[in-house]
Amino acid sequence: MMSQSGVSHALRNLRALVNDPLFVRTPTGMIPSALTERVSIRVNFALNEMQDVLSVRSEFDPATTEAHVTIGLLSTPPMFVAGLCRVIQDRAPGISLAFRMITPDIMPEMVDNRLVDIAIGAPDPDHMDHRRRFTYDELFRDDLVCVVGRDNPRVGQVLASEPMPGCAICSGSGPISENLD
Repeated sequence: MMSQSGVSHALRNLRALVNDPLFVRTPTGMIPSALTERVSIRVNFALNEMQDVLSVRSEFDPATTEAHVTIGLLSTPPMFVAGLCRVIQDRAPGISLAFRMITPDIMPEMVDNRLVDIAIGAPDPDHMDHRRRFTYDELFRDDLVCVVGRDNPRVGQVLASEPMPGCAICSGSGPISENLD
């Protein structure tokens, strides 16, 4: 731990080095300067990398490990989450899980700031600049499924892009279609 005077001295040296105030006083308190905002994610990433390199880790044993893991979900199917919970409960009983719904645009920030430990879901193609900072693995492929009654005359036919009568079109980000018999 550093004393308050040590922190003040270090900040004064850093301000002189980068020629920036680092923090700006406002009526509601101190806020980071524009430079501080720009470099904070990269500095946080570098510090996390150093911490990982310098920390001594024992071999991971899921049967005996006790941990709390927060998983960020990017429109992940509920059946996958339920299956994951069953597997974790069976193979790693000491690991507790928490889930947070997140959007692809904030996923890198959530991981960088350790608000989530893992993010599961399809990354946003408009925000792929973070691909070099994270590891991506395909966990599953999601198929389009159409649920209809057994007596629907279209059962067995090839699906078209337009809705079929008697089908519910569901979306994780939108309402169920009103295209129901």
